[in-house]
This record gives sequence, structure tokens and C-alpha cells, in this order.
Amino acid sequence: MKQIAIDMDEVIADFHLKHIHLYNNKYNESLTVEDLMGTRLWKIRPEFSKDILDFVDDPGFFVT
Repeated sequence: MKQIAIDMDEVIADFHLKHIHLYNNKYNESLTVEDLMGTRLWKIRPEFSKDILDFVDDPGFFVT
């Protein structure tokens, strides 16, 4: 039987780091994980929120 695991609290899959990496590369910025303490990337850069949220739709987003 196939199983699906969902990481709801970012313990297994740290998508903040991946989001920051993709965002920094695309927009030539240097944000850090500390910049996201208590918030989300799309909230501090609302003008790019669609692109930021679309990053996770890429099939390779969680591939290391």
C-alpha cells in the first residue's frame, strides 16, 4: 500500500530555506532565515507573493 507523509510543521522539510534560496537567486537579494522569524517570505515581499507561492508548485521543489 502506498503512503503519503505530510510535514505540517517544517521539521522534515524546511521549505523556508528553499524559498529563500530560490527567491534570492531570482530577485538578487540576500534574505536569511532570520529575516523570516515570525513571518513568511510572501508577507515581507507581497509584491512577489505569487512567484514565491508558485515555487512550491515546481515538481522539484523538495528534491535535494
